[in-house]
Amino acid sequence: MSTTLTPTPAQDRMLELDMLRGLAVLGILTINIIGFAAPVGAIYNPAIYGGHEGLDRLIFYIQDAFFDGRMRGLLCLLFGAGLAMMIERAERLNKRCAWSLHRRYVWLAIFGAVHILVLQMPGDILYQYGIVALLVWGFARASSRRLVIAGVALLVVVSLLQVLDTRSDHGEYREMTALQNLLDQGQALDADQQETLDDWLNSTAAPGLDIERQRANEFVDEVQAADSWIKTHGVFRDQMVETLSFTFADYYRLSIAATFLLGVVLYRSGFLTGQ
Repeated sequence: MSTTLTPTPAQDRMLELDMLRGLAVLGILTINIIGFAAPVGAIYNPAIYGGHEGLDRLIFYIQDAFFDGRMRGLLCLLFGAGLAMMIERAERLNKRCAWSLHRRYVWLAIFGAVHILVLQMPGDILYQYGIVALLVWGFARASSRRLVIAGVALLVVVSLLQVLDTRSDHGEYREMTALQNLLDQGQALDADQQETLDDWLNSTAAPGLDIERQRANEFVDEVQAADSWIKTHGVFRDQMVETLSFTFADYYRLSIAATFLLGVVLYRSGFLTGQ
């Protein structure tokens, strides 16, 4: 028996979810569009590649305050709501949904990987969604109380990891700045100190507007000099490998998992559907 796929009838659609989903996607576009026109780092610090004065500066503050991270979080909540909807529908029809969910999320991860590798979009989030969903979908049937506890606990862990990461970066920054000050005062560094300072200055961890601007210009020069898909693929290689290498301990993935679970609860409660 064949099945004809048709659009969801208007009476079965949830207008509130559709509106929120549209808001989230367009909100994410306001952030990503900067990365389409400039090095990705300009999304977080426009001073490295222009667009940081006058009206551009005001728009950056608005994006940073109201869109960056907020829209991604909203989309994660809606993804969790979609998971809850599919499970709810399967139970209503008295059908098993595990295989359908697995197939859906595997294809989502595949599409994300294609976007990253073929279209050279290292920041694509579909891959992350697909992999995280495969790992957490089985928890969606737990009670709302347990999901809230799990989601909040994961977000607390994420916050602690970020604080520890920042403290470590600040400690390294103070140590390297002290070495740089010795050089500026005309004092010589021993071989180990000089090697440590050079490695840090060449790493992505080294802060400073001049360093970031130099890297942005070098990146643009590399992209413009690449005259084939293969060569541009080489320019983006490190970013793509970092995106595809999946470590669940990464606090970015943990935050996605936490927001998925909270999205399930917010759908069940009727909050996301305006009930």
